Amino acid sequence: MRAAVALSRAAPRTASCLRPAGRNLLSVATPEPFFAALNIRSRLFQPGARHFSEAVPPDAESSRETVSTTESDTPSKSDGPGEAQVVWQAPALTPDFEQAEMTVSFSACAASLGMGLSLLGLAPHVAPGPFMAGILLAVLQVRVAYLLHIRGLRGQLRRHVTKATLSEDEKGAMTLSLLCDGNLTRVLSLAPASSETETKPSVGKVLRQGFFVYIDRELEKGEWPKMEELLKSDHVVVEESMAIEPLGDEPLDEANKRKVPLRALELRDGIAPSPKLSMDQLSKLAQVTAAILMCGGLAIYVSGQRQAAETIRASAATEQHS
Repeated sequence: MRAAVALSRAAPRTASCLRPAGRNLLSVATPEPFFAALNIRSRLFQPGARHFSEAVPPDAESSRETVSTTESDTPSKSDGPGEAQVVWQAPALTPDFEQAEMTVSFSACAASLGMGLSLLGLAPHVAPGPFMAGILLAVLQVRVAYLLHIRGLRGQLRRHVTKATLSEDEKGAMTLSLLCDGNLTRVLSLAPASSETETKPSVGKVLRQGFFVYIDRELEKGEWPKMEELLKSDHVVVEESMAIEPLGDEPLDEANKRKVPLRALELRDGIAPSPKLSMDQLSKLAQVTAAILMCGGLAIYVSGQRQAAETIRASAATEQHS
Protein backbone atom coordinates (compact mmCIF):
# COMPACT_ATOMS: atom_id res chain seq x y z
CA MET A 1 0.00 0.00 0.00
CA ARG A 2 2.78 2.39 0.96
CA ALA A 3 4.59 1.47 -2.26
CA ALA A 4 1.50 2.32 -4.32
CA VAL A 5 1.14 5.72 -2.62
CA ALA A 6 4.82 6.47 -3.22
CA LEU A 7 4.48 5.60 -6.89
CA SER A 8 1.37 7.79 -7.26
CA ARG A 9 3.19 10.75 -5.68
CA ALA A 10 6.26 10.26 -7.89
CA ALA A 11 4.26 10.00 -11.14
CA PRO A 12 3.46 13.77 -11.53
CA ARG A 13 7.06 14.61 -10.79
CA THR A 14 8.27 12.17 -13.43
CA ALA A 15 5.79 13.52 -16.00
CA SER A 16 6.84 17.12 -15.29
CA CYS A 17 10.45 16.11 -15.78
CA LEU A 18 9.71 14.33 -19.00
CA ARG A 19 7.66 17.12 -20.58
CA PRO A 20 10.52 19.53 -21.32
CA ALA A 21 12.68 16.64 -22.37
CA GLY A 22 9.96 15.53 -24.75
CA ARG A 23 9.75 19.03 -26.21
CA ASN A 24 13.51 19.13 -26.66
CA LEU A 25 13.50 15.76 -28.37
CA LEU A 26 10.75 16.92 -30.74
CA SER A 27 12.58 20.13 -31.49
CA VAL A 28 15.78 18.23 -32.24
CA ALA A 29 14.09 15.60 -34.38
CA THR A 30 12.00 18.03 -36.40
CA PRO A 31 13.58 21.49 -36.27
CA GLU A 32 11.93 24.47 -37.90
CA PRO A 33 14.71 24.86 -40.56
CA PHE A 34 13.87 21.35 -41.71
CA PHE A 35 10.31 22.39 -42.58
CA ALA A 36 11.62 25.54 -44.23
CA ALA A 37 13.97 23.44 -46.36
CA LEU A 38 11.09 21.18 -47.35
CA ASN A 39 9.06 24.20 -48.37
CA ILE A 40 11.95 25.55 -50.44
CA ARG A 41 12.51 22.20 -52.14
CA SER A 42 8.85 21.86 -52.97
CA ARG A 43 8.92 25.30 -54.56
CA LEU A 44 12.09 24.49 -56.47
CA PHE A 45 10.68 21.33 -58.03
CA GLN A 46 7.39 22.85 -59.08
CA PRO A 47 6.91 23.06 -62.89
CA GLY A 48 8.28 26.29 -64.20
CA ALA A 49 10.05 27.15 -60.93
CA ARG A 50 13.22 29.19 -61.23
CA HIS A 51 16.46 28.29 -59.47
CA PHE A 52 17.87 30.79 -57.00
CA SER A 53 20.91 31.34 -59.21
CA GLU A 54 18.57 32.21 -62.10
CA ALA A 55 16.33 34.47 -60.08
CA VAL A 56 15.76 37.87 -61.62
CA PRO A 57 15.60 40.87 -59.33
CA PRO A 58 12.49 43.03 -59.49
CA ASP A 59 14.43 45.89 -61.09
CA ALA A 60 15.54 43.65 -63.93
CA GLU A 61 11.99 42.39 -64.44
CA SER A 62 10.65 45.91 -64.59
CA SER A 63 13.38 46.98 -67.00
CA ARG A 64 12.67 43.94 -69.16
CA GLU A 65 8.99 44.80 -69.24
CA THR A 66 9.85 48.37 -70.16
CA VAL A 67 12.05 47.24 -73.03
CA SER A 68 9.45 44.79 -74.34
CA THR A 69 6.68 47.37 -74.20
CA THR A 70 8.73 50.06 -75.90
CA GLU A 71 9.59 47.80 -78.85
CA SER A 72 7.50 48.58 -81.90
CA ASP A 73 7.22 47.51 -85.50
CA THR A 74 8.23 50.90 -86.84
CA PRO A 75 11.58 51.38 -88.57
CA SER A 76 14.48 52.19 -86.29
CA LYS A 77 16.35 55.43 -86.77
CA SER A 78 20.08 55.51 -87.23
CA ASP A 79 22.02 57.95 -85.12
CA GLY A 80 24.67 58.63 -87.74
CA PRO A 81 26.67 57.25 -90.63
CA GLY A 82 27.59 53.61 -90.27
CA GLU A 83 24.71 52.85 -87.91
CA ALA A 84 22.56 49.92 -89.03
CA GLN A 85 18.92 50.79 -89.65
CA VAL A 86 16.15 48.20 -89.69
CA VAL A 87 14.37 48.64 -93.01
CA TRP A 88 12.23 45.49 -93.03
CA GLN A 89 10.79 43.01 -90.57
CA ALA A 90 8.37 40.10 -90.91
CA PRO A 91 7.43 37.03 -88.84
CA ALA A 92 9.26 33.77 -89.43
CA LEU A 93 7.74 30.88 -91.36
CA THR A 94 9.15 28.20 -89.05
CA PRO A 95 5.71 26.93 -87.92
CA ASP A 96 4.59 26.61 -91.56
CA PHE A 97 7.80 24.79 -92.42
CA GLU A 98 7.40 22.36 -89.53
CA GLN A 99 3.82 21.65 -90.54
CA ALA A 100 4.82 21.07 -94.17
CA GLU A 101 7.72 18.86 -93.09
CA MET A 102 5.37 16.74 -90.97
CA THR A 103 2.97 16.44 -93.91
CA VAL A 104 5.78 15.30 -96.20
CA SER A 105 6.93 12.74 -93.61
CA PHE A 106 3.43 11.26 -93.23
CA SER A 107 3.06 11.25 -97.01
CA ALA A 108 6.31 9.31 -97.32
CA CYS A 109 4.99 6.74 -94.83
CA ALA A 110 1.75 6.41 -96.80
CA ALA A 111 3.69 6.08 -100.07
CA SER A 112 5.90 3.35 -98.63
CA LEU A 113 2.80 1.53 -97.37
CA GLY A 114 1.25 1.71 -100.84
CA MET A 115 4.43 0.39 -102.44
CA GLY A 116 4.53 -2.43 -99.91
CA LEU A 117 0.92 -3.40 -100.63
CA SER A 118 1.60 -3.47 -104.35
CA LEU A 119 4.62 -5.73 -103.81
CA LEU A 120 2.56 -8.07 -101.62
CA GLY A 121 -0.02 -8.29 -104.39
CA LEU A 122 2.68 -9.18 -106.93
CA ALA A 123 4.52 -11.60 -104.64
CA PRO A 124 2.51 -14.77 -105.59
CA HIS A 125 3.11 -14.15 -109.31
CA VAL A 126 6.76 -12.99 -109.35
CA ALA A 127 9.98 -14.95 -108.90
CA PRO A 128 12.07 -14.20 -105.76
CA GLY A 129 14.84 -12.42 -107.68
CA PRO A 130 12.70 -9.79 -109.41
CA PHE A 131 10.65 -9.42 -106.22
CA MET A 132 13.75 -8.45 -104.20
CA ALA A 133 14.81 -6.04 -106.95
CA GLY A 134 11.35 -4.45 -106.80
CA ILE A 135 11.66 -4.00 -103.02
CA LEU A 136 15.01 -2.24 -103.41
CA LEU A 137 13.67 0.03 -106.15
CA ALA A 138 10.60 0.89 -104.08
CA VAL A 139 12.70 1.82 -101.03
CA LEU A 140 15.04 3.91 -103.18
CA GLN A 141 12.15 5.69 -104.87
CA VAL A 142 10.42 6.63 -101.62
CA ARG A 143 13.68 7.78 -100.04
CA VAL A 144 14.70 9.95 -103.00
CA ALA A 145 11.25 11.53 -103.25
CA TYR A 146 11.27 12.32 -99.54
CA LEU A 147 14.72 13.94 -99.69
CA LEU A 148 13.75 16.03 -102.72
CA HIS A 149 10.65 17.30 -100.98
CA ILE A 150 12.56 18.16 -97.80
CA ARG A 151 15.28 19.97 -99.75
CA GLY A 152 12.62 21.92 -101.58
CA LEU A 153 11.00 22.95 -98.31
CA ARG A 154 14.33 24.09 -96.87
CA GLY A 155 15.12 26.06 -100.00
CA GLN A 156 11.76 27.83 -99.89
CA LEU A 157 12.20 28.59 -96.19
CA ARG A 158 15.60 30.19 -96.81
CA ARG A 159 14.09 32.51 -99.41
CA HIS A 160 11.97 34.21 -96.77
CA VAL A 161 13.49 37.40 -95.34
CA THR A 162 12.59 38.07 -91.71
CA LYS A 163 14.75 41.14 -91.11
CA ALA A 164 16.73 43.56 -93.26
CA THR A 165 19.17 46.18 -92.00
CA LEU A 166 20.85 48.88 -94.04
CA SER A 167 23.96 50.86 -93.15
CA GLU A 168 25.81 53.58 -95.02
CA ASP A 169 29.29 54.86 -94.34
CA GLU A 170 30.65 58.36 -94.78
CA LYS A 171 31.71 57.64 -98.37
CA GLY A 172 28.18 56.61 -99.34
CA ALA A 173 28.85 52.86 -99.57
CA MET A 174 25.75 50.88 -98.58
CA THR A 175 25.63 47.48 -96.89
CA LEU A 176 22.40 45.51 -96.83
CA SER A 177 22.13 42.62 -94.36
CA LEU A 178 19.33 40.11 -94.96
CA LEU A 179 18.41 37.70 -92.18
CA CYS A 180 16.50 34.81 -93.72
CA ASP A 181 14.71 31.85 -92.27
CA GLY A 182 16.57 28.56 -92.10
CA ASN A 183 19.70 30.01 -90.41
CA LEU A 184 20.82 31.93 -93.48
CA THR A 185 22.32 35.43 -93.48
CA ARG A 186 23.32 37.43 -96.57
CA VAL A 187 25.41 40.60 -96.38
CA LEU A 188 25.36 42.56 -99.63
CA SER A 189 27.68 45.43 -100.52
CA LEU A 190 25.84 47.83 -102.82
CA ALA A 191 27.20 50.40 -105.25
CA PRO A 192 25.58 52.75 -107.78
CA ALA A 193 25.11 51.33 -111.27
CA SER A 194 27.87 52.22 -113.76
CA SER A 195 29.39 50.93 -116.94
CA GLU A 196 31.69 48.64 -114.96
CA THR A 197 28.80 47.00 -113.11
CA GLU A 198 26.42 46.36 -116.01
CA THR A 199 26.68 42.59 -115.68
CA LYS A 200 25.92 42.56 -111.96
CA PRO A 201 22.35 42.18 -110.70
CA SER A 202 20.39 45.13 -109.40
CA VAL A 203 19.32 44.79 -105.79
CA GLY A 204 15.92 46.25 -106.62
CA LYS A 205 15.27 43.63 -109.29
CA VAL A 206 16.48 40.83 -107.03
CA LEU A 207 14.15 41.90 -104.25
CA ARG A 208 11.21 42.48 -106.58
CA GLN A 209 11.42 39.14 -108.35
CA GLY A 210 11.99 37.12 -105.19
CA PHE A 211 13.52 34.02 -106.76
CA PHE A 212 16.38 33.92 -104.25
CA VAL A 213 15.33 36.34 -101.47
CA TYR A 214 11.67 37.15 -101.00
CA ILE A 215 10.16 40.21 -99.34
CA ASP A 216 6.66 39.05 -98.43
CA ARG A 217 4.56 42.20 -98.37
CA GLU A 218 1.55 40.31 -97.02
CA LEU A 219 3.42 39.47 -93.80
CA GLU A 220 5.13 42.80 -93.19
CA LYS A 221 4.66 44.60 -89.88
CA GLY A 222 4.27 48.33 -90.05
CA GLU A 223 5.40 50.68 -92.80
CA TRP A 224 8.90 50.54 -94.26
CA PRO A 225 9.60 53.48 -96.59
CA LYS A 226 13.29 52.63 -96.86
CA MET A 227 12.42 49.20 -98.26
CA GLU A 228 10.25 50.90 -100.87
CA GLU A 229 13.31 52.85 -101.96
CA LEU A 230 15.39 49.68 -102.13
CA LEU A 231 12.79 47.93 -104.28
CA LYS A 232 13.05 50.78 -106.79
CA SER A 233 16.82 51.21 -106.44
CA ASP A 234 19.26 50.58 -109.30
CA HIS A 235 22.19 49.86 -106.98
CA VAL A 236 24.01 46.65 -107.85
CA VAL A 237 25.48 43.92 -105.68
CA VAL A 238 29.26 44.20 -105.90
CA GLU A 239 30.16 41.86 -103.02
CA GLU A 240 28.30 39.30 -101.00
CA SER A 241 29.06 37.18 -97.95
CA MET A 242 26.88 34.37 -96.70
CA ALA A 243 26.63 32.48 -93.43
CA ILE A 244 24.52 29.37 -93.13
CA GLU A 245 23.92 26.77 -90.43
CA PRO A 246 22.34 23.33 -90.81
CA LEU A 247 18.63 23.11 -90.24
CA GLY A 248 17.56 20.20 -88.04
CA ASP A 249 19.30 16.98 -89.10
CA GLU A 250 20.61 18.55 -92.32
CA PRO A 251 24.29 17.70 -92.98
CA LEU A 252 26.70 20.62 -93.03
CA ASP A 253 27.90 19.78 -96.56
CA GLU A 254 24.33 19.79 -97.81
CA ALA A 255 23.69 23.15 -96.16
CA ASN A 256 26.79 24.66 -97.77
CA LYS A 257 25.53 23.58 -101.19
CA ARG A 258 22.48 25.78 -100.67
CA LYS A 259 24.70 28.89 -100.54
CA VAL A 260 23.93 30.41 -103.94
CA PRO A 261 25.33 33.96 -104.31
CA LEU A 262 23.03 36.55 -105.84
CA ARG A 263 25.72 38.29 -107.85
CA ALA A 264 26.54 35.07 -109.72
CA LEU A 265 22.99 34.43 -110.92
CA GLU A 266 21.24 35.33 -114.12
CA LEU A 267 17.86 36.80 -113.26
CA ARG A 268 14.77 35.34 -114.86
CA ASP A 269 11.62 37.04 -116.03
CA GLY A 270 8.52 37.24 -113.89
CA ILE A 271 7.93 37.17 -110.16
CA ALA A 272 8.35 34.09 -107.98
CA PRO A 273 5.55 32.88 -105.69
CA SER A 274 5.89 33.44 -101.97
CA PRO A 275 7.80 30.86 -99.89
CA LYS A 276 4.67 30.07 -97.89
CA LEU A 277 2.68 29.31 -101.04
CA SER A 278 5.54 27.23 -102.45
CA MET A 279 5.77 25.15 -99.27
CA ASP A 280 2.01 24.55 -99.40
CA GLN A 281 2.32 23.41 -103.00
CA LEU A 282 5.14 21.01 -102.14
CA SER A 283 3.19 19.49 -99.24
CA LYS A 284 0.09 19.09 -101.44
CA LEU A 285 2.19 17.42 -104.14
CA ALA A 286 3.53 14.96 -101.58
CA GLN A 287 -0.01 14.24 -100.37
CA VAL A 288 -1.33 13.64 -103.90
CA THR A 289 1.59 11.35 -104.75
CA ALA A 290 1.10 9.37 -101.55
CA ALA A 291 -2.64 9.04 -102.17
CA ILE A 292 -2.06 7.73 -105.72
CA LEU A 293 0.52 5.20 -104.54
CA MET A 294 -1.69 4.14 -101.64
CA CYS A 295 -4.78 3.57 -103.78
CA GLY A 296 -2.81 1.90 -106.57
CA GLY A 297 -0.97 -0.35 -104.14
CA LEU A 298 -4.23 -1.36 -102.45
CA ALA A 299 -5.83 -2.19 -105.80
CA ILE A 300 -2.82 -4.26 -106.89
CA TYR A 301 -2.80 -6.07 -103.55
CA VAL A 302 -6.50 -6.99 -103.70
CA SER A 303 -6.39 -8.13 -107.32
CA GLY A 304 -3.16 -10.06 -106.86
CA GLN A 305 -4.37 -11.89 -103.78
CA ARG A 306 -7.69 -12.68 -105.46
CA GLN A 307 -5.95 -14.13 -108.52
CA ALA A 308 -3.65 -16.15 -106.30
CA ALA A 309 -6.65 -17.56 -104.38
CA GLU A 310 -8.43 -18.47 -107.62
CA THR A 311 -5.31 -20.19 -108.90
CA ILE A 312 -5.04 -22.23 -105.70
CA ARG A 313 -8.72 -23.24 -105.92
CA ALA A 314 -8.36 -24.24 -109.58
CA SER A 315 -5.27 -26.34 -108.86
CA ALA A 316 -7.02 -28.00 -105.90
CA ALA A 317 -10.06 -28.82 -108.01
CA THR A 318 -7.84 -30.26 -110.77
CA GLU A 319 -6.08 -32.52 -108.25
CA GLN A 320 -9.43 -33.79 -106.91
CA HIS A 321 -10.74 -34.65 -110.40
CA SER A 322 -7.53 -36.42 -111.26
